[in-house]
Amino acid sequence: MVRHYTLPENTRATIARQLAERLTPAAQILAMDGGRMALAEDFPISTLQLESVRSSQDNLAHMLHRTEYWHHQVRHGEVAREFATSTPIGPLESDWRVEGVFTSDIASQLDSVILWVDEAVKDDGLAELLYAPAYGLVALWWRPEAGNDVAVVVVDMPEVFTHLAYRHVYSGREFLERLRQEPFIQGTPEESPIGSSD
Repeated sequence: MVRHYTLPENTRATIARQLAERLTPAAQILAMDGGRMALAEDFPISTLQLESVRSSQDNLAHMLHRTEYWHHQVRHGEVAREFATSTPIGPLESDWRVEGVFTSDIASQLDSVILWVDEAVKDDGLAELLYAPAYGLVALWWRPEAGNDVAVVVVDMPEVFTHLAYRHVYSGREFLERLRQEPFIQGTPEESPIGSSD
């Protein structure tokens, strides 16, 4: 079964406190209606840069750049409506800063992928988030304990993509082969997935 990272309780408490201090409009409406907001899964964020995709390499795990940022699913009741990004800023478990809070379909799409993977995939491994900014693509990836390649499931991608599909587990090599056939965004700087939010 694909597993998810769980940050220390002190870290999660720090992140939850910061989320409570900077409620988005959607979270404010939830609070006024008496609803509850809660942190769910935590995923380290890795980026896949355009120059890596366009290279002749085929080892996806070696091409990914682990950032210092984490993605946190944020539930409104039972539904993942938002996500937050955070980063450690010191040596203690409580030394973390929330960088952004986003009301986005990415949260519900990732939630659907998590449920699908839990039901359909028998691999073992720790899931991480892959962000390919030049392609506008988000995916879940992990390294199965059996095998040398990684596994990838697309979370979000542009509608014009025709070589990649949802609800399909790709090997890292196949994922790269198919991604190389998709159009990338011209003239867009390759930045981390951290941006303005609230």
